[in-house]
Amino acid sequence: MNKFRVNLVIVILLSAALVAPWLINRYLLRVLTSIYMFAALAESWDLITGKTGYFSFGHGVFFGIGAYAAAIMMLKLQLPFWIGLVAGGGTAVLFALLIGLPILRLKGHYFAIITLGIAEVMKGLALNLESLTGGGVGLTLPLKSGSINEIYFFFYFLMFFLMVVSVITSHLVDRSRFGHGLVAIREDETSAKVLGVNTTLYKITAYALSAVFCGFVGATYAYWISYIEPADVFGLKFSVLIIVMALIGGMGTVWGPVIGAFIFEIFSEMFWSQFLTFHNASLGILMILIIFLLPKGFMEMIYSRRGISFSGIIENLRKYKE
Repeated sequence: MNKFRVNLVIVILLSAALVAPWLINRYLLRVLTSIYMFAALAESWDLITGKTGYFSFGHGVFFGIGAYAAAIMMLKLQLPFWIGLVAGGGTAVLFALLIGLPILRLKGHYFAIITLGIAEVMKGLALNLESLTGGGVGLTLPLKSGSINEIYFFFYFLMFFLMVVSVITSHLVDRSRFGHGLVAIREDETSAKVLGVNTTLYKITAYALSAVFCGFVGATYAYWISYIEPADVFGLKFSVLIIVMALIGGMGTVWGPVIGAFIFEIFSEMFWSQFLTFHNASLGILMILIIFLLPKGFMEMIYSRRGISFSGIIENLRKYKE
């Protein structure tokens, strides 16, 4: 019965998302498109961090690679967007395979720091390869043809599709032997090796799988915004935001990153309109409260079927003090 209810809720939400473009204004349509984008990014990040236990601080590098791969294909080679989209995902995967073999030998904060360093290196390269990337000036992509509504609908449904595919992929990974192997690596990599898990292959595969969605989303973002620059797509903003969203919803879960993206973006829009000069500080306060109230994210509350209590806050404060 519980499974039936969950499936019913999912069907209702999907149906609502499919008809939403005809029922809401363009502002809300853009907000939802942004939510879908971040949900797909957070879901992809969770594949390597939430499920495998390798905390990536520079995952936005794959987003930037996808954005620039698509832009170069469209501007330099005069190819259509769909080829640029495939190139964005493919280039991100190739880069993940290239750097994954050496850096996935590292663990803990060493891995986190090197992923951050790689993102900064790629930003530096993009700034200096002016003939290819436009340097600090950036690249301006051609606008999509069609009416304003057609353009809004196109990017809405494309981002929605990428989010749905990322969620389905996460669900399939969770239920597979591969997913169980990733969890074993997260809990105790040495024991996983003893049990016969090919940890190197599993980690590389998870890293590449997480990169491909970031590449696809990055390529779509470049075409959607029509302008990219290194400081934007290779900056810390995307890396930090997807981490925060996954933490809010709950790492290591299928729906956690999606819920986190919805909560963060909705509150961000609310604070932006109501507290323009206090926007970032307001969001910071919200993050602190969520960490203390729900240290494992909103999915913990859903799974345990409990609310947020004052005693729970005190208990969390004691843990942090210890």
